[in-house]
Amino acid sequence: MTSLKNMQSQSRENDDATVELVSRFGRLELLDDLVRLRASDEEQVPILAYPRLEGNAIVYDRFTGKDLEKLVSNGVAQLGAHGFSIPSEKKVIALLSLSDMDMVIMFLALSRLGYTVMMLSPRLSATACVSLLEKTGCDTIFYGSTVTICDTVRHISELRSVTIKPLFRRIPHGTPGDFPEYPATTDVRDPDGIALILHSSGSTGTPKPLFLTHRALMTHPLRGPGLTSFNSLPWYHLHGLSTALQAMWQRKTAFMWNASLPLTTSSLVAALHTSQPESISAVPYVLQLLIETSSGIDALKRCSLVTYGGAPCPDELGDTLVNEGVRFGGAFGLTEAGLVAESISRPVGDKAWNYLRFFPDIQKFIYMKPLGDNLFECVYLRGHPALTASNSNDPPGSYHSKDIFTPHRVLPGRWKYVTRLDDRITLLNGEKVLPLPIEGCIKQHSAIREAVVAGVGKAVPALLVFRSDDAPETPEKDFIDEIWPVVQAANAISEQFSQISRDMIAILPPTIQCPLTDKGSLIRAKVYADFADVINNIYEKAENCSSGSLQLSIEETVMHLLHLCRNELGVTIGDTGISFFDQGIDSLQALHLRRLVLRDFKLKSDEVRHNIVFETGNVDRLAEHIRSLQTGQASCAEDELSIMKGLVEKYSTFEEHSFVSNNHSEGNGVVGGNKIPITHTLTDDLRS
Repeated sequence: MTSLKNMQSQSRENDDATVELVSRFGRLELLDDLVRLRASDEEQVPILAYPRLEGNAIVYDRFTGKDLEKLVSNGVAQLGAHGFSIPSEKKVIALLSLSDMDMVIMFLALSRLGYTVMMLSPRLSATACVSLLEKTGCDTIFYGSTVTICDTVRHISELRSVTIKPLFRRIPHGTPGDFPEYPATTDVRDPDGIALILHSSGSTGTPKPLFLTHRALMTHPLRGPGLTSFNSLPWYHLHGLSTALQAMWQRKTAFMWNASLPLTTSSLVAALHTSQPESISAVPYVLQLLIETSSGIDALKRCSLVTYGGAPCPDELGDTLVNEGVRFGGAFGLTEAGLVAESISRPVGDKAWNYLRFFPDIQKFIYMKPLGDNLFECVYLRGHPALTASNSNDPPGSYHSKDIFTPHRVLPGRWKYVTRLDDRITLLNGEKVLPLPIEGCIKQHSAIREAVVAGVGKAVPALLVFRSDDAPETPEKDFIDEIWPVVQAANAISEQFSQISRDMIAILPPTIQCPLTDKGSLIRAKVYADFADVINNIYEKAENCSSGSLQLSIEETVMHLLHLCRNELGVTIGDTGISFFDQGIDSLQALHLRRLVLRDFKLKSDEVRHNIVFETGNVDRLAEHIRSLQTGQASCAEDELSIMKGLVEKYSTFEEHSFVSNNHSEGNGVVGGNKIPITHTLTDDLRS
C-alpha cells in the first residue's frame, strides 16, 4: 500500500516535458481555458478548420482562437436568449447532431456556461438514447436537422418527456442582432466537475455512459505531437475530440471532416491535398481506403506521423504502410484512462508498429495481470492522472480494463493488443460486435457444438462453426443450408454491422476441438490464434474470389442489384438514381455489396475497387460500371463530386467565414480573409 500512496502523491507537474508544454501553451483546468488561452495569443493562427465544397474543390474554413472566442460568446448569448442561463446546480444537456461546426460551437458554449454536455452518436436508436438520458438525469436535447436524427428525436419524445430544441446555427461575429457582445458566464471553476459524457457503443442495446471530468479531459492535449492534424472521426468519439484538442492547444490546426459526406478514397485524398496536415489520425478503415491509390499513399508518406486508433489495425494493413515508408504507429487508451500507450517513438529500423509501449509517466500506474497462455489484462492503478472510474478493489481504486495483450518475444516493455476480456469484437471502422448473443442463438441448433464469431480488425464479422459429434458429414454448402435459419434468427437480434452473411461462414469437422475452459466457456483468444489460417481464408475468399457468372444487360443488372440490396442487405432502394449513402447504406454494407457483386457477376476481383459502391454512388451508376468492366468499355459512372454536392445541398448550409484582422497576410490560408489557393480538387483526383 505504501507504493500506491507514493504513486498518488506524484502529479503531472513532476513530468519535465509536461511542465515545459504548460509553460509554452498555458495551464488547462477547464475545457473553456483552451479557447480563452488561444484567443489571448498575440499572434493568431488557425487552430480549427472545417471543410466545405466550393466549386470543384474542398475548401477549409479556418478559425483562430479569437474567431472561436467570438463564436462561442455568440453561442452563449443565443443560449441566454432562449432561457439557458448559468445553471444553479449541475445540469446535463445532450447534443444529438452530426459533428459539424454548429455542434462544436454549441458544445463549447454550453461548457462555458457550466453545463455538462452529453454527446449522443446519431447512430444510436431512440431506445438507446432514452436509456442514456435516464441514466444521466438528462431532460434536454439539442438536435441536428438530418432526416435520421429528426426521426430518432420523434421516437425519443414518444418514449420519454424531454425538452427538445433544434441546434442553434452559429452566428458569425459582427452579425446584427439583439445578443450582447460579451454575455456573462460562470466564474465557478471546478476541474473535478463532469465536463463531458460520452457512451459505449451500445452493442447490447443499452449503451453505458462514460463520464469525463474537466481534469481528465484536459490531460488529452498533453499527449499531442505538436503537429497540424487530420482526423475524420466525429467529436462524439473521444479519439476525434482528443486529436483536435491536442492540436488546438499547441497552436496547430486541427482539420475536421465534413460530417455530411461519405468517406471515399478520392474525397479523402482531395481533403488531404488541400489541408496538407503534418499528421493523420484515423481508424483503420480510412487508412485502408487511402492505400488503394498511389495518391493516397503519397498523402500518407508526406505526413510526419500517421496513427491509428478507435479499432485494432490489421497486421497486413500496418505492414503495408510501414513497408511503403509511412511513419506509422498506434495509440491506445482514451476513454477511462486517457492515452496510455503508443508505438510511434520506435528506433530507426524497428518495424514492430503493432507492439505498444506505455508512456514513461504512466508505466507506474499500469499492472499487467497474467491470464495464462501468455495473455495479460491491462489494469490501471489508483493515482493514474487521467483515470475516470474504478471497478475493482483489487487493488483498491483500480480499473480492470478487460483489454488483453501479449508481450513481444524479444523487445521488453512492448505489448500487442489481442482482444477484449468481455469478448467484444472491434471491426475495422470501430464498430463493436457483441458475439455472445449471436453465438448463443446459433448454438441452439443440434448439429452445432460451438459457434465462434471472429473479425477483430476486419470489415465485417465471420463465423466458425464446430460440428457436433453426431452431425451428418454433409458437404459444407449443404450444412450451411441446414443451419442458415438459426443464423438468420441471430441476425434478426443483432445490429446491422454485427450480422453474419452466408459467405463469411466456415464449417469445422467434429474431430476438431474448440478451445474451452474447465468450466466449458470459450477461450476466445486461443480460438483466434489456433484457427488464424481458417479465419484468414474466409476473408481472402470473400475479398478475392470472383465466382460469379452473370452477364446481364444494364436494366437486368439494375434489377439484380436491387434484389441484393433488399434481400441481402435489408435495404429497399426507392430510387436507383439516389446515392447509396443517402438511402442509408453504410460503409460495412457497401463492402458487403461489393462481395455480393463479385459472387454473382462475372468480374475480375482486382478490377473491382474496395470502395466501388460509394465511388459509383448509386444503383444506376454501379450497374453501368459493372457492365463496362464486362465489356471493356469506359465507365460513365457519376463522379463523387456530384454525389457530394447533392448531399451538401440536402443536409447542410454553409456560411461564409471571414474575420477582420490588422495582420493581413498575403500567404496561404483563410486567416486575415485570404483563402488558400486550391492546387488539388476532387475533379483532379478523379481525372487521374
